[in-house]
Amino acid sequence: MGSHDQRMWVATRELVKRGAYRVDLNCGCPASRVTKKGSGASLLKTPSVLGGVVRSMIGSGSDEFPNITVKMRSGFEDTQLFLENVYSAIDGGARAITVHPRTSYQKYNGLADWNLIGEARKISTVPIIGNGDITSVQRAAEIVESTGCDAIMIGRGAVRNPWLFHEIRAHFTGETIAPPGIEDEWNFWSTYRKAGRDFGGTARGNTGRLKMILGYYFDKCTWMKEAKARLLRSHHVDDESFLYEIIDVLEQHRKHCTDCSFE
Repeated sequence: MGSHDQRMWVATRELVKRGAYRVDLNCGCPASRVTKKGSGASLLKTPSVLGGVVRSMIGSGSDEFPNITVKMRSGFEDTQLFLENVYSAIDGGARAITVHPRTSYQKYNGLADWNLIGEARKISTVPIIGNGDITSVQRAAEIVESTGCDAIMIGRGAVRNPWLFHEIRAHFTGETIAPPGIEDEWNFWSTYRKAGRDFGGTARGNTGRLKMILGYYFDKCTWMKEAKARLLRSHHVDDESFLYEIIDVLEQHRKHCTDCSFE
């Protein structure tokens, strides 16, 4: 993230040195600590600045790096500049644009306006990637059908269902896949815990991170929502003990929930 041409040029070259095949310019973050510095979604206030940043990241001559893409919202306060921002990103040289059709002011509230993705697709000469409210296979199929987008990007829906990517791919390819078993759930939660530790997290901090994603993962049925409330009240400060408590609850879910299918 950033809005300073030279700094973004330097940052892009550093990422390329580290092996980046593609660098994505974030024009979607609505956090005030980001937008007050002119970065993230605030780039959408001035389309010419957005295009200039893309152009700077690409560079020219022997230093040119063409694989720059853009992730953008539909606007900052409103959507009046939406199509102008799309044009500006393309004119700047973006290879693809991901559209999350909520404004910065909306943050994650309300419904994503998929009609705007369709509008972008009609005018764009580069691939348009649809994003926003893709929480199931059905929703993935609907956004592709209704907008004509070239691809989709999944955000918070993947926290609620980490296997959503596999399920969507299976739908579009005609594959048949088995639903995740308790071992798959164990692998997901233990891998997430390990990643937190690998990046320097403490036992207490990791417990907090596990609780953060409980809000999404345990929101699938009434039984899980009630279990979530109990887990969030847990006094475990050791992440390993808390991990076993989560798995125990998931095993109970498979035995006692009558609303969910596990076959």
